[in-house]
Formats: sequence, structure tokens, C-alpha cells
Amino acid sequence: MKSLIVIGLLFLSLSIRSQSTPDTLVDRHLTSSEMLEDFNLFRRILQETHPGLYRYTPKEIMQAKLDSIAALLQSPRSFYSYYQILAALSADIRCEHTHVLPTADIDRYLRSEIQAFPLFLYPIQDRLYVLFNGTQSSTIQPGVEITRINQYSSDEIKALLKRHFWADGYNEPAKKQVLKGGYFSLFYYTIVERPESFVITYRDLQGKTGIDTLPALSYETIERNYIRNPLNEKMMAAYNKKYKQPWRLSFPADVPSTAILRFDGFGKKGIHSTEQARTAFQKFMNQSMRKIQKKDIQSLIIDVRSNSGGWDVQGVELLTYLVKSDTAFKYYRQLHTITDDSEFLAYSDLSAADRQNPRKYLEPATNGIFVLKETQNPLLGLQYPKPNRFRGEVYILMDEGSASAASEFLALAKSQGIGTLIGTSGSGAYNGSNSSVFIRRILPHSGIQVSTPLVFYQNAVQRDQNPGSAIQPHHQISMQLEDLLNNYDRQLEFAKELIRKAM
Repeated sequence: MKSLIVIGLLFLSLSIRSQSTPDTLVDRHLTSSEMLEDFNLFRRILQETHPGLYRYTPKEIMQAKLDSIAALLQSPRSFYSYYQILAALSADIRCEHTHVLPTADIDRYLRSEIQAFPLFLYPIQDRLYVLFNGTQSSTIQPGVEITRINQYSSDEIKALLKRHFWADGYNEPAKKQVLKGGYFSLFYYTIVERPESFVITYRDLQGKTGIDTLPALSYETIERNYIRNPLNEKMMAAYNKKYKQPWRLSFPADVPSTAILRFDGFGKKGIHSTEQARTAFQKFMNQSMRKIQKKDIQSLIIDVRSNSGGWDVQGVELLTYLVKSDTAFKYYRQLHTITDDSEFLAYSDLSAADRQNPRKYLEPATNGIFVLKETQNPLLGLQYPKPNRFRGEVYILMDEGSASAASEFLALAKSQGIGTLIGTSGSGAYNGSNSSVFIRRILPHSGIQVSTPLVFYQNAVQRDQNPGSAIQPHHQISMQLEDLLNNYDRQLEFAKELIRKAM
């Protein structure tokens, strides 16, 4: 199972209550020896286990970069100055599954320690707009554009945050995620500054410029104000909907012979193994196909927007219900690691049994890598189209939040010509990612948690002349400000219009 850390568009549960304590990391300084020891440990993890360390950067260039970082650590630094160096390194690996977090207990850190920027922002056409006001102020309403925070222009902030955010390959549009909601507040705090208040310059809905001062607040207080501030009432009703099930089938009333399958993620409560994930997904899809066939549906919309991934097998299964040909196909061309034995496997999420015998799943290849055996991983074998698969026209909604396993599904769907892709470019890279199993290690002196993948994924797609490129839709349809304010789904409506025109 794999997915991204989701902080941005999802609300954190208000059921957790923590007593507020100051962020002691603000006043903490690290000696040169402490930083070097932590960095050298991180460097060893990367060099000995990360299969994609040189995927986009030649080895000699990456090693020179690592050497240059070591040279920066010859004098004491504040915690956050050191953290920023490691975060930038993580971003330079160009892997959306390689993360550096200020602490292992990120939930406690967010809830009880940091005082964050209190507005929930949403980027539209390279501008930052307010979606929710997390203060008690009645001045900053949804739709206001933020043009400056303290001494930083919005352009400076966007560049700095994107510089330190993770993304696969050369997928710069995927870095828009860091400008949304909780991601923005976390990265502004850890990368830009940690003030007690924010002097913001804004442009209101009438185009008038104003200045206001907002307090830095805890995440818990911010979320409470999302609900209590009457300015947010309309937006909360539109965007804070909660669903019991992550997968949903619906039949829109405004376009005939059409169904919509929505996948919030590739996972489900109570699933703990690949086989459970496959069985649960097949059950849902078989039930859905029966309803679709009964209604004689001719057009199917698949919605994987803001799907941060999960179980690989569910993306594979979804494709088997949509392929046009009867011919079996490969989903992954190859999965491999760069080690079959490492002390760092003790810090991975492999089971105890698998850590004892990783060679059971691997066989050495001629170029020094260790390939996952097809006999041990059914996802590497041929995948067979389902007899009850949908045979009509398929339209797929995607965006920069379609990540990890959802991104792989999009890559294969586009490569195989499954349907018409609509929206904005997906989060991952067309040719694959690094993920599956992860090493998580707390660096001993700083307490920073690093998370790195163990498996190199190569999607079985048509050859890409630009490795690391984003998965592009057939129709680039972006949200506009009026869409955000009026809860208008421009991408879905575009798909519906294509269906009407095809009738």
C-alpha cells in the first residue's frame, strides 16, 4: 500500500484534543557534529536503499550535491535552518514518496505545538485565494486574494514553498499541492517563518486592496473557527462534506445514460492486505457493473481527483474493468530494489518475516539491481480484462491531487487509450515512481523523521520521450475563481457536455 501524506485538502479530525505546548524547536540549535552525524545517516539510507536516487539526476551530480550539503554544516545552525537544508535535498531527489518531517509525531506537532497561518488558501491560475477563514475576523472572506504576507510577496512565498515540496520527476504542476490548506500552513511555518502574527495584504472581490493583521493560531483553533465563523458557512456546506464510503456510484439526472464512479482513494477501512484490497474492490465494482448494465449506461465518468493513492491492486483492478481489448496486458513493466540486504530494513514497514528473508521476493539482475519476482507478486504478471467490464465511452477526471497509485492508473489509462482524460496534470510521473515499502528513521540528534521508498516502479506504458514528465489530460480544464465560490465543477460539467455532444 502506498499513498502521500495528506494534510492539505482534508480537515484534521476535531475529535482529538491536545493541551497546547510551545514549539521548543524554535529555540533549539544543533552543533556541527550533531548535524553531520544526522546528515550522514540520512545520506547512507539514500545511497544504500533509495532505488530512485539517481533516477533523474546522474550519480556524479547527486554525489556532488550531497558533498556540498555536508560542507554547509560546519557551523552551528538553528533547528529550522537545518530542517530546510534536508527538505530541499528531499525535493531535489524528485520523488513524491521521499519526505522529511520535523518530527515523527506530526499529529501532536500540528495540534499542540505550532501556531500557524490561519487562512485556508486555494491556488487558482497561480494566485492564492481564501477558501476558509480560520480566525474570528469578519474582514477576510472567501474569494479574497492574498498578495503579501509580512515582508514576502505571494510570488516569493510560492517559489520558496515549491522549492521544498516533493514531486515525481519534472512534474512542477504537482507542487501546487503545497499551496493548499494545511500544506501551506505547515510549509510556511517550517520553511518561511514562525511569527506571532501575520500582516497580510489582500485584494477583495471588488478589486480593492486592503491590509489586515491576523494572529498565528493552533491547527485545532483554526479548524474550530472554520466552523464557527459565519463567513465560512457557504463554503463549509459545499466543501466539508463527509461520506461514509470512499467509493461511490451515482447517476446524474442532467445527462442521460451516464454513470459516475468516484474514488476518494484506493483503500477502505478494515483492509490490511493486498488480497483483502482486491476482494473488497472487486465486490464494489461487480455490484456497480450490475447496476450500470441494468440501466443500459453508455457513458461512464471515472473521478480520481484528489485521490492520494493507496493499494496498487485497486488501481490495477479498476483498469481491468475499463480496458477495450480482450487481450491481457502488463500494468508494471518492472519493480526493483537496489539492495537485498540492509541494516535499514529493520526500520521499514516490511513484516518481521519478510525482513528476515527479503531474497524470497528478489532475484539479482545483471545491472546490480534486484528485481521483484513475478511469481511472488501477481501485479507483475499479465492482467486479464474482466468479462463484465464497461464497454461504452469512458471519461476520466484528474488533477494534481491524483497521486501515487491513482497516478499509475492514469498513466496506464492514457497509454492504453482507455478514455478521455479531463482536468489538470496528475501528481506523479508518466513512467512511474518509487514507493511500495518505506524506511522511516528518526535522525538521532535533530529528531527529524525521514521517509524513503524501497521499490522502483516502472509503469508498462508506451515509451515516453521525456522521462519524469507529468501525465497530461486530453482536455486541460482548470478551476476559476467563480467556480470555487459557487461550487461549480467545471471539469465534471465539461465531461457531461462532451457526452451530450457525442449522443
